[in-house]
Amino acid sequence: MSGRVGTKFPVGDPLTPEGGPGRAELRLEEEEPKETEEAKRVEEEVSEAPSSSSSTGGWELFGHLVVEDLSSPGRVSKLRCVRCGAEVSLLDLKTLREKPCVEKREVAVSLPQKKCGNCGREAVASLCDICAEAFERYSEAARPAPFRGRGGVKPPSVPGVDGWAWVSSLTTFFPYKQREGGREWWCPVPGCQMKARRLVDVTDHFREAHPFEASRGWYEEYDAKTRQTRIRTWQGWVDEQLMTLVLEPESER
Repeated sequence: MSGRVGTKFPVGDPLTPEGGPGRAELRLEEEEPKETEEAKRVEEEVSEAPSSSSSTGGWELFGHLVVEDLSSPGRVSKLRCVRCGAEVSLLDLKTLREKPCVEKREVAVSLPQKKCGNCGREAVASLCDICAEAFERYSEAARPAPFRGRGGVKPPSVPGVDGWAWVSSLTTFFPYKQREGGREWWCPVPGCQMKARRLVDVTDHFREAHPFEASRGWYEEYDAKTRQTRIRTWQGWVDEQLMTLVLEPESER
């Protein structure tokens, strides 16, 4: 017994108790053939699989477009399909082969509904359908009255226009034509091709697309020909004798 006291096991001895260094070395030696076998099997599977390089930097493999997933570092690389999102270990390509690639479709996101600026109901424009209809009827009957006690100013006379609506908040006349199935309103800014079935859609467009014209309001202008000051909007000037808005030549459509 005394002869065994202090006896040391040699480093690297495969029989070192409690799994010493020698035990670890033994495990590595035992596992090496298994890993070599697995790597050989994977290499064969990849070589047999129909694959081709893609312009996106991936590879076509079993119907999947795969790339190496670098977000998950580890001993064994992972492959991820950029079409369907499938992820597999490089040692488990069989799973990828047995799983058909179903490309993910974008999920339609419902945008939050707007609120009607008048009543607060849900709307697709600045006004809900009910308020938009009332707004249109009112605008058709409304006429600007820039002169106290002189009455309303008539809309301009333009061939091909069936009617006008006056929107005081924008200081603008909006024209329309009668079409089969309803009216066709259009933006009065020269060169703009925006048209719509509802007045509210055109006014919303006008406010957003033409902020300069929408913010001009009424203003005075000196006429060198008559040597008088006349009142006008961005669309034209007011003939005080006829109480009619006279469009500028470039504003006529």
